[in-house]
Amino acid sequence: METKLTKKFAKYFDHTQLKPNATKDEIDRLISEAKEYDFASICVNPYWVKYASQKLATTDVKVVTTIGFPLGATTTAAKVYEAEDSLLTELTSVTWLRTSENCWPETIQLS
Repeated sequence: METKLTKKFAKYFDHTQLKPNATKDEIDRLISEAKEYDFASICVNPYWVKYASQKLATTDVKVVTTIGFPLGATTTAAKVYEAEDSLLTELTSVTWLRTSENCWPETIQLS
């Protein structure tokens, strides 16, 4: 049941689809729900960043991705490459940078 309260709270949440085998239909459903409920963002695997960004371009719903997901067990060089590749597609900022020792809550604007 949708209410004004539902929409107000939805703006505080990410709507997520991180299954490694997510289909285009599942991503389209995620995008549709994000638009309908006005979520703050959607979180998708890097493969879907460009597609989701294009579909959400006329909204204020942001697109978020993960790097080194789900275990973070890749090398730093692999994570850097994955982050750069995602940023070159459509992302405009990196919000949390994390190594095994540190986690920095800062945003780096790229546009």
